[in-house]
Amino acid sequence: DDDDDDDDDDDDDDDDDDDEDDDAIYGKESSDDDDAKSIAVCPEGHVVTHCESDKGTVHTSNDGAYVDPRNADECVSVNGRKGPGAIAKAHCSPKKRVENPCIPGGVLPKYLNLRDQGASPSVRCPAGYIQILCNARSPWLGKLSNQNVDSNGVIPNDEACAVSGCDDTKWCEVTAVCQILDDLSGVDCSRLTCKDDAGSYAH
Repeated sequence: DDDDDDDDDDDDDDDDDDDEDDDAIYGKESSDDDDAKSIAVCPEGHVVTHCESDKGTVHTSNDGAYVDPRNADECVSVNGRKGPGAIAKAHCSPKKRVENPCIPGGVLPKYLNLRDQGASPSVRCPAGYIQILCNARSPWLGKLSNQNVDSNGVIPNDEACAVSGCDDTKWCEVTAVCQILDDLSGVDCSRLTCKDDAGSYAH
């Protein structure tokens, strides 16, 4: 009987995983052209809080994934040279503003978006925020290998949102989504920011 209960628990865990996928938004599969894009778009009033290349072929035939700070409601996956087509997969959350403890009556965006591109791109969430997503991409196959980038174009949040070994011609890019901390009581107000790399206050 205990074994049966354990099996039931396992089934429940599987159901939870399915529920998480039910919340995902998928972009239309791109063509198999080099650099063709698949874009998963969040519902109105929402922004991307997770983005990935759904096919898991980043190190073989996909250039990676990104969230452009200018379009924080879009997750983009880019097909690579000789790739079979890309599919973007996103999870979205409502845009929100929260109280700014440093300015009476002031507000801060719940989410910030960061981006850097070049030979050794790197971004870091500002004071008062924590990284919840880091994506990487490069149009040149092999540039993301051995860089803590998984096959879906995601760098784990316990790793630096950075890659190296690229150059100004064969560049790499990282983008990040930062979420405001639940408790801002210990944050240095002189370091607290409300702008992201798009200069946007709307996330």
